[in-house]
Amino acid sequence: LEVVEEKYSIPLRKKVHDFEHAIMQVPDHNPRGEEYNKALQKAENLYHAFIGHLRELARITFDVELMNLRMMAKNEVTNQMRLNLAKLKHIPYSFGGLIKKLSEDYYLGRELDLYVNDDVQGVLNALYKSPFDYVDAIKKLDEKLKGGHAKAKNIADALKKSIESAKGKSKKEKKEKKDKKD
Repeated sequence: LEVVEEKYSIPLRKKVHDFEHAIMQVPDHNPRGEEYNKALQKAENLYHAFIGHLRELARITFDVELMNLRMMAKNEVTNQMRLNLAKLKHIPYSFGGLIKKLSEDYYLGRELDLYVNDDVQGVLNALYKSPFDYVDAIKKLDEKLKGGHAKAKNIADALKKSIESAKGKSKKEKKEKKDKKD
């Protein structure tokens, strides 16, 4: 914490302390009540204090954790999202399952060198507005990730061909040198 504060001149110590204190105030008997929302606000303050100093792909763990904290909150937004998801009978997962899928999509995006935060937030915003908008948004995210897979596969294939070509040239050169000696 000290190193980060010095390196980026960000006063994080107080924000971390405030967040820890807020978490300790969340009661066991009502873990998603008003005290949780206060702790969530402290988490968002902490997130926004340092997130601008990280590269997009380095932010992913923090993006995922903040998304999870937000989606665990019990409020009008998450209630509406749950209702809209329930209207889609053919969706193979629950609200928790969706959040897990989106978390996995963040990490898959990172593996593919894609930053998908805007796409994931688009899915969540669409789910809040309408179940039908959600279907389009999730398809868009899935297509982006599939495109990333295709791009990664094309790069891997090109690399493989390049290596094979280099090996082939190397063998050919060795054979030519050997033939010249003979």
